Amino acid sequence: MSGESYTIKELSRISGYSINTIRGYIKSTKIKAQLVNGKYQIDQAEAERFFKVGNQAGNISTTKIDTNLITELIPLILRINNDNNRIKRAKKGEATVKRLFESSNELENYDQKHDIRIEYSHLIGDVIGLLLGSIYFLS
Repeated sequence: MSGESYTIKELSRISGYSINTIRGYIKSTKIKAQLVNGKYQIDQAEAERFFKVGNQAGNISTTKIDTNLITELIPLILRINNDNNRIKRAKKGEATVKRLFESSNELENYDQKHDIRIEYSHLIGDVIGLLLGSIYFLS
């Protein structure tokens, strides 16, 4: 081995492939690796050949950031989808606030427009959170 090498765990983070998938590639000899002190080591050139991860460590760390970005943004995107569903329910008159008024026998004080505004404010807050999270990870 010449130059830098990676463990299976490091290569998994860099490439996005699971540890088990990389082990399978090693066992099937699709990836050449050497066993060093009980751990497989994959030469940087071999990793670049198989995963096409770039020629420098700088490119590899960019891949890590992209993976982290996706991991962090998925819950925010799902929350926005949930907000959209809540807005649809509010427009049908099935919103949470309406149920609170019903349970306290004050349904005459319920305003559907207010309910819809609340749900839109949740959506706006979550979209802003998504944008700020994106900016944070991309800077």
